[in-house]
Amino acid sequence: MNEPISGTEQMVRLGWRSIIGRSLGIVATAILLGPPIGGIVVVAPIIAGLWYGGGLAATPRLATGGVVAFFLPFVVGSYLLGLLPALSFGILLCISAFWFRRNSVWAAGIIALAVAIAFPFLIWSTTQRPSLAETLETSLITIPAAFIAGVACWLLTKPLHRFP
Repeated sequence: MNEPISGTEQMVRLGWRSIIGRSLGIVATAILLGPPIGGIVVVAPIIAGLWYGGGLAATPRLATGGVVAFFLPFVVGSYLLGLLPALSFGILLCISAFWFRRNSVWAAGIIALAVAIAFPFLIWSTTQRPSLAETLETSLITIPAAFIAGVACWLLTKPLHRFP
């Protein structure tokens, strides 16, 4: 009936060209959409606090311009901070989906959390520039952003990592 098959057998069934094309689609989606989604998750509570706390201008026109002026650098800057984690998430998601045949939302969430926790510590271990306390604070900020961005990217690429 339905006997479990290995990752290599799955790749042979799908064909290498199909696997490479699907993997490129998953990685491209993670790179293009992951960082802005993570940036929005980080900056949305800040904007909401400023908006409802009265920190933005009182007139609607200036308030809208203030939101755009505040929001745009975070989304653009998210590519600077999130490009390598998004690339590694996309590659690990492809390995999980095609080699280990784990393509659930939980697998994507765990991969995103692992990347969000690992990257600040990798930066700290190589440079020793920020203190360990600052590294932990950075991890606490990036964990929700990475989890939501990872799950969103998984949902957007779900058709690419389904098995025929």
